[in-house]
Amino acid sequence: MEELRQRLHEVEREKLGKTEECDRLSNEVAVLMRELNEAKARESALMSVSESPVVEPSVVEAVRADPLLSSTPPGLVQKTPVIVDVCHGHEEESSIRRVDEGLLMARLSALAETVSTASSLQAEVRNSWLVVMEHAESGVASLLRDQVDLKVRLGELEANVKSLNAELEEKDARVQMLTRDVAEQGEELQRRDRSLHELEARMTAVSTRLLSQLGDLMSAVNCGEGRVAELMSMVEEAGAREGELKEQLMENVVQSRQLESELAGERAKVSKLGGEVAEKELEKEALLRSCEQMTEELKVKASEQRALEERIEQVVATTLHDAEVVATEMEELRQRLHEVEREKLGKTEECDRLSNEVAVLMRELNEAKARESALMSVPGYYPIYRHNYLIEFKH
Repeated sequence: MEELRQRLHEVEREKLGKTEECDRLSNEVAVLMRELNEAKARESALMSVSESPVVEPSVVEAVRADPLLSSTPPGLVQKTPVIVDVCHGHEEESSIRRVDEGLLMARLSALAETVSTASSLQAEVRNSWLVVMEHAESGVASLLRDQVDLKVRLGELEANVKSLNAELEEKDARVQMLTRDVAEQGEELQRRDRSLHELEARMTAVSTRLLSQLGDLMSAVNCGEGRVAELMSMVEEAGAREGELKEQLMENVVQSRQLESELAGERAKVSKLGGEVAEKELEKEALLRSCEQMTEELKVKASEQRALEERIEQVVATTLHDAEVVATEMEELRQRLHEVEREKLGKTEECDRLSNEVAVLMRELNEAKARESALMSVPGYYPIYRHNYLIEFKH
């Protein structure tokens, strides 16, 4: 943008130079027109002299002839008739004419060189303008590429956040599943504890019943010492019943041992389940800590994402605003450059027109000088000059 402004200032300065050059060319064209008119006046005077063979000395009106680069100051000479020697006046006029022709040709050559320099400067300005436009377009393209990169990066960040959310949901599902497993194992353990309590209650009831039966037997033995026969029969019955009771006791002992073995197995299972529950608890605690850590990380990521989104929105807004400002300024600069180019084109056309006028005037001046030389070649007629001014013709 700064290069475009500098280029605009340079083009304006070049336009100002073109304007000054056009003014100078206009002044030179005016000077050439005056010289051409003076040459035509001298040609007319010579033509009138060539038509009349004898010319009396007369007073000739002073004609102002401003030379291009002559050292003689411009002005008017007195209108008094001056009689100058023919040979001396002819030599002075010839030398002055050669000097004026040389200076005029030098100035015309310098003018043609200036016109060619102006054309080359115009080509350089056009090339520089094309380079500046390419730089401006590349700057806008880079801004658009940066905007696209920001959008791509924002999409990647959104994809990362979505993947983190999916992982967090998966971890939550695993934690819930483990929690359900622990709850189910706890319920199973409670059921086994209730079964053990029921077995213990049954064993206690059987032992109590057996003890009560033994107590009844002992009381019956103590009370039936006097009744031996009855007691013997009762003993036999008691022996039979004792055998039955022993068998039942053995069965109860076997059942008790089985229950004890089952209880030991259940206790082993309970201890094993307790170990598994402890492991599950540890794993649950680790998962909870990991979940909390991931939640904290997710919060940090979310805050970073919000900050990044805010920064991206600010950058995008700033970039869009800067791009709009740059586009507006570039459009204004383009319009200004187009106006300056049109003005330069007009000045260039004016310079070309003035150059053509200079060429035409040079051709007319050369033709007038050629005719003047032809007229001056007539023998016996010489113009009398004094300080670049035609005074009279002498025969």
